[in-house]
Amino acid sequence: MSVWAAERVVETREGEPGQSAWLLARRSVSDPTEFAYYFSNAAEETPLTRLAEAASSRYRVEQGFEQAKGRRG
Repeated sequence: MSVWAAERVVETREGEPGQSAWLLARRSVSDPTEFAYYFSNAAEETPLTRLAEAASSRYRVEQGFEQAKGRRG
């Protein structure tokens, strides 16, 4: 289980302001020192639950790839 937070931020490119984006942070409940961060270009009205769901699905996909690589050698 994880705790999620999100904040709109403005990206910078070569010192100039760019587009706004979501900065998501995920903290593990079982290990409160474990954090992960994500950027998302989702619309401003996107709810935190949707942002967390999308970021979590990416993690599950990456985990699946790692497991498959381990099985193939």
